[in-house]
Amino acid sequence: MRDELLAPALPPASLDLVLVVGALERTPWHRWTLQLCHRALADDGRLVLVAPNFHGLASADALGFLAARLAREVALRWRRARRLPPPRERFGGRRYRRADLLATLDALGFRTRECTTRDAGWLAPLNAVRPGLVAAVSRSHLVLAERVPSLFGADPRRPYPDPARHRQEFERRHRAYFRDRERWLDRHPRMRPKAVETFDPACGSGRNVLVLCPHPDDELIGCGGTLARLIAHGASVTVVHATDGSEAASLWHAPRDIARTIRLEEARRVGERMGFADLIFWNEYNAAFVERPERVRELAQLLERLRPALIFTPFVTDIHPDHRVLSRMLARALGEGGVARAGSRVLSYQVWSSVPPNLACDITEMAGLQEEALFLYATAMKVDDYVHFCQDRNYHDAVAVAGRPGYFECFLATPAAEFPELAATVGGSDA
Repeated sequence: MRDELLAPALPPASLDLVLVVGALERTPWHRWTLQLCHRALADDGRLVLVAPNFHGLASADALGFLAARLAREVALRWRRARRLPPPRERFGGRRYRRADLLATLDALGFRTRECTTRDAGWLAPLNAVRPGLVAAVSRSHLVLAERVPSLFGADPRRPYPDPARHRQEFERRHRAYFRDRERWLDRHPRMRPKAVETFDPACGSGRNVLVLCPHPDDELIGCGGTLARLIAHGASVTVVHATDGSEAASLWHAPRDIARTIRLEEARRVGERMGFADLIFWNEYNAAFVERPERVRELAQLLERLRPALIFTPFVTDIHPDHRVLSRMLARALGEGGVARAGSRVLSYQVWSSVPPNLACDITEMAGLQEEALFLYATAMKVDDYVHFCQDRNYHDAVAVAGRPGYFECFLATPAAEFPELAATVGGSDA
């Protein structure tokens, strides 16, 4: 089974059973393949999966894999010691630790019914002496699992996790974002919000909304649910896609013409599904995105034409340089146009950052649409599971801001006239 064939061929909820044998370990995007299986299965559908055991010693292939992995780890440590970047390797296969495989399935929305490690190979004669030991190093895991909802909270079979424990674990995993946020607030204490306002999507009714998107997918990750609510209330949403997104890891070995166009094609499909009024593509090369005066002037002219009620842009402490470049360009464009910024608000959204929120939008009813739209960004989703990244962050924010289960998107809202000052708080040392 190849994931590039599975995705277009099988509509959602069209199968009762998916059998995966000899495939998962051969695709570089194994988690994405499992998500496509989940999407293709009907509710309560069954997954039968056979995957090679990481600790397997029962075949020559297994021993060869362990030797190759050891050699690779030595090479990577050598490069790290010399401060060299890791190579852009071609995928060479993988094997699975039982606990890691089951945790991945659980996170994606599979309930494991049975898991055995089997096929002792040349170690079979030892079964009579140490059967438990032989099972642990046998060739493969056999898993039987059933499909439950992908996102937690919408179904009793997949309830919301304990709020306090989830919040603590999320902040532990993303402690660098929270640390950067607190350091920024310590340097600029007057930026610390005093309260969190509840976002009213009716504020965009009959108005223009502008979204600045460094890469195709950031508009969904940072504010997709909020945009859906704005559109449902009659807002007209224009999205500017700044770069071609060609630096995605899944495109490292793709032909250049495909790498520079495929994510923009995905963005068009997302725009249709979400109901965006207009998409603007700058087609900037992802590997060399910098501030350019002509783009700043173009953005200033767009602001003047749209006079948007709301402008969405990445938060200024985002660790991705492309995100910071685009926010600085917005600050310069706003500095050039007094009329365009009058009455507008800039909503800084979070992707690779954590905003100090003063505005929060309840997107619980839009979480399913956000998931559906993210699936259209297959190129990015192969590399990172943004569906569950958004789930975990937005549930955390609901608990942190509203004190209850649900999904919230949080922003730092700033009058457009004040955004250049906000952007100026971050220089090279803050990034």
